[in-house]
Amino acid sequence: MTATFKHEDPGNTTYEAGTISASDFAQLDLSQVTVVDLRDENLRVAQGEIPGARNVPLSEIGTGLKGLPEDIPVYVI
Repeated sequence: MTATFKHEDPGNTTYEAGTISASDFAQLDLSQVTVVDLRDENLRVAQGEIPGARNVPLSEIGTGLKGLPEDIPVYVI
């Protein structure tokens, strides 16, 4: 299921939020998407790092998400 919501910004951009299965995620071309990994370092190491992911600790989410591209999908883990 996908939820669509409006985010108040100058461009009046519409963002979609939803879920993706691990098997579908594994099929993604990671050069065509942005992946933001909110897991702490210990969990990332234990579960495995995602090549090319932008690591943003949850405590830094307010500033860590600035500059995300608007022209390609963004997946948050």
